[in-house]
Amino acid sequence: MTLMNLSVGEVCNVLDIDKRSSLYQRFIDLGIVSNTKIECVLQSAFGKLKAYFIRGALIAIRDEDAAFIRVEKEVNTYE
Repeated sequence: MTLMNLSVGEVCNVLDIDKRSSLYQRFIDLGIVSNTKIECVLQSAFGKLKAYFIRGALIAIRDEDAAFIRVEKEVNTYE
């Protein structure tokens, strides 16, 4: 799955980033690398922009850019 498929309140781990993304280097600079934990915390009213908690910072990423980040959703084993 990709980061854009994450719903508010869900947590995932980054698997990799597609190098075809125009923001590839920017994602790396932000610390979005393999095994980075990301939590989706907000979604815009129109749903095309989400805010993610990444390495202690709240970062907004458009869905079309988040589609280049491949992730694995964390499963809550306590439920």
